[in-house]
Amino acid sequence: MISYANGLVKRNIDVFFFVGKNKGPLKELLDPSIEKVTLNKKRILLASFRLSKVLKAKQIDVCISTLKNANLCLLVATKLFRAKAKCVIREASVPSKVNYQGRSLLVVKLAKYLFRYADACIAVSEYVAEDFANFYGLDSSTIFVIYNPAPVIGETKRPQHPFFTETVNSKLIVGIGRIVPVKNFSLLVEAFAEVRKSITSRLIILGQKNLQPAELEKVQQKIQEFGLSDFVDLAGFVDNPEDYVSHSDVLVLSSNFEGFPNVVLLALSCATPIVSTNCSGGLREIIDNGKYGKLTEVGESSEMAVGIIEQLENPMPRKKDLLERAAFFSEEAAIDQLLNLLGSVTQGTITLSTENQRS
Repeated sequence: MISYANGLVKRNIDVFFFVGKNKGPLKELLDPSIEKVTLNKKRILLASFRLSKVLKAKQIDVCISTLKNANLCLLVATKLFRAKAKCVIREASVPSKVNYQGRSLLVVKLAKYLFRYADACIAVSEYVAEDFANFYGLDSSTIFVIYNPAPVIGETKRPQHPFFTETVNSKLIVGIGRIVPVKNFSLLVEAFAEVRKSITSRLIILGQKNLQPAELEKVQQKIQEFGLSDFVDLAGFVDNPEDYVSHSDVLVLSSNFEGFPNVVLLALSCATPIVSTNCSGGLREIIDNGKYGKLTEVGESSEMAVGIIEQLENPMPRKKDLLERAAFFSEEAAIDQLLNLLGSVTQGTITLSTENQRS
């Protein structure tokens, strides 16, 4: 969403950026010329009335939201509280794969009723578009696929981390994502244990650790079980992941499912070899069914280990090919597609809405 906002500003579009809370590690990435509006609600679902007032006051023409709760917030603001802004909602995951329970199940039922009233929908991959339509009962003709833009990588620095600065001849493996069940980092640890039997290597996992303590404990126990405490580091969130990926030998995605894994785009942009589970979502679309990375079956640690070893010993494809693939997902292309969609909805001031700036 930050890339969308910044890209639209470059095209001389007036942009407002709505956030639930004015905090987060990525807030400084937003173009300073963009007016940021804080909704000041603990839960984004409670911000609909406030959002409607701002949409009316600023005479917003069209608003884009992402993530289920923010999408509902926008629809209530425009349809119930009668803000005149057209609404474009965006799905970034695979809704049918999420285990909804309790209150979240009620929210899903509300979404299945309200989402049909959106003026247009964005999906981050063809796979997500189909799932989005089927799960929420939407008209597939209202859903447009816009791939997330790949990051532009400038000069990178070797991280000041022991695994990168030590002198031993060791291969470096990196995984990125929140430590939550869907990312399945326990699988990555198991695979890494197999890799260690034949290749001197280290594993760094980047991403928030404090979201689900039970899952963090599970991953830590797996590390201890295989005696890998000296060779695996759960490094937490970093604001320079491109440095880690650029200077690693392989990036591994171990997820059970993904909508459109941005970390794989990051690896392409860094020309770093990729190993990934053949998870649902846009993964296969990014690496063209395995042309630009190794695919392994979801949940199969031995198969993942083999894929990692192959990429460490004989990386494929060439760095030049990885960079050319990254160029396919350029910001310019994404903004062109977004403007084409918005042009079919309305013309004028554009608002981007999201739950928080980590999205």
